[in-house]
Amino acid sequence: MKIILANFHQILTGNLKPWLKDIATKEQYKVWSSELPAQALTYPNVFTLKFIKPFSPKTIYYAGLITSSATEYTNEVKSLFFENESENIRINLVYNSLKKELFPLLETISEIIQHNYGSEYIDIDNLKKTDQSHKENTHIIHFLKATAIQLFLEVQNMGIDYLRTEILVLEDIHYQFFNETVPQFYSITKQEKHITPKKEKAKKEKPIYHSFKLKNYVREHSKLIYLWEPLKKDGIFIAEDTKLTDFKKIFSGDPIENKITWTGNKSELAYFIKRIHNVEKLVEHFGQEHWTVTIKCFLKEDGTLYERGDFRELKKPAKANLIIRAINSLK
Repeated sequence: MKIILANFHQILTGNLKPWLKDIATKEQYKVWSSELPAQALTYPNVFTLKFIKPFSPKTIYYAGLITSSATEYTNEVKSLFFENESENIRINLVYNSLKKELFPLLETISEIIQHNYGSEYIDIDNLKKTDQSHKENTHIIHFLKATAIQLFLEVQNMGIDYLRTEILVLEDIHYQFFNETVPQFYSITKQEKHITPKKEKAKKEKPIYHSFKLKNYVREHSKLIYLWEPLKKDGIFIAEDTKLTDFKKIFSGDPIENKITWTGNKSELAYFIKRIHNVEKLVEHFGQEHWTVTIKCFLKEDGTLYERGDFRELKKPAKANLIIRAINSLK
């Protein structure tokens, strides 16, 4: 069984495409907004979406339409899931919702954004740099994107015991579908159930990661030479004089004494880290802390330090295939 997000499809490829000319006047958008059906969640959401406010009658209408459609979809999917105890129905529902509905939607959204609706137009300061209509359309497509991602996380969390696909966290979704880190202009947070402890417990300290940790390091560390060699060849990604012992150290999990000089650009470094950490999963998963570890392990070619902001909203580098080939030599 597959439940469709009909209005999402209409916004992306149908009669509701916001970039179509003369869809409606400002006054008509106001009327349409007032006529949107009030939707209440049958089951509370686990994930909360916070997005910058719509700023015009058009963006207000589309935000209301998208939110209403998402609520209706959530109610249908969760009701069918929780009201049926059949394992086959639940497995098929979760699979169809993720793989056959939300996956293709995210891919279509990505294609449209790449066309000319980059997140740089979300910045309110860019109102002076682009026309109002284009900024409205960009706001709408990115709100649709954020809402689709929230729905993906909701369905995945609901059916986590019935998944046939890999579990994706927010960062994974942005990288897999949009080749980017999570933008700063919106957030999706998981609402954890709060249980008051009977006795006061000591706060769990946040772990400190000194360097990346190659999985099965004791047995596999000798293979790092096959990654080290192509990266330093002609100094294309790391300095030619990089010592193998120093290179192995950044995959040991231990504190770093000698940082590795990255001679490629920051897009290439970010892509390298995402491939080994998020995609190939060759190193232990550190959540959002992998950028902190990257800063601890690598220096810029001029000897200066990287900052977390260096790795935001970067595009896939031209030399991505060389990085993939180097990483594959480690397998």
